[in-house]
Amino acid sequence: MVFQLSIRQSTRTYGYIVWKQTQDEDAKRFFGDLAKVKLWIDGSYLGEKAIDWKWRRIFVGVRCTKQLAKDASTFRLELCGDSEVRVVSQ
Repeated sequence: MVFQLSIRQSTRTYGYIVWKQTQDEDAKRFFGDLAKVKLWIDGSYLGEKAIDWKWRRIFVGVRCTKQLAKDASTFRLELCGDSEVRVVSQ
């Protein structure tokens, strides 16, 4: 299963992967009832990260998001196994 999200300037500034309210149903289908995921971004393991359902976000860290390629505009999230999420910036 795949979930695509836009990379916004606030993503780069504050270090969060964020989805919009209109994507809530897609997020529920993708994450199910998970509260935490084991997160990989562009091949680097970040550890277990909490899903903040109230604010529709996952904190990955400013250091991580500032290293994203300048021309990257989307995140492609792929669920691998029960709670492992691999993220590729495109």
